Amino acid sequence: MAFTNVWLGIVHSMSHQIGGTFGLTHGAVNAILMPNVIRYNSAVTDKYTDLAEMLGKSTAEDFAQEVSALRASVGVYRSLKEYGIDEREWEAKLDTLTENAMKDPCTLFNPRKPKFEEIKAILQACYEGTAINIQEAIFQLNENVAVADAQLA
Repeated sequence: MAFTNVWLGIVHSMSHQIGGTFGLTHGAVNAILMPNVIRYNSAVTDKYTDLAEMLGKSTAEDFAQEVSALRASVGVYRSLKEYGIDEREWEAKLDTLTENAMKDPCTLFNPRKPKFEEIKAILQACYEGTAINIQEAIFQLNENVAVADAQLA
């Protein structure tokens, strides 16, 4: 019933790509992505703060942490890397995963309109199992590219 009455956002856009590419289950990938997508989307909506308040908490970050705790309590790993995705393979496919997530119809219905670099940063943080700070993550991705380019020159 829920799927026929609402559109989904970037959690599903990214999950479609990861599941299809690496053979991981949609639910497990969603559980890994969700806390960082909450952090990302909370810049443009108060709905996560509202949900946090329903749990006796006060911020979107509190809600993201509650979702992380729920994920852990049901035995889902905290990172994509823990599912055995090789780092070199991840890096080789990250831009394609990002491009395809940007093209996924679910992206159109996300409350915050993502840029390529933002999706890529979220994906990378979820691969590593870290909480996203979107500006810092984009900076780090750009630094990594600059270092790789310098090594190739």
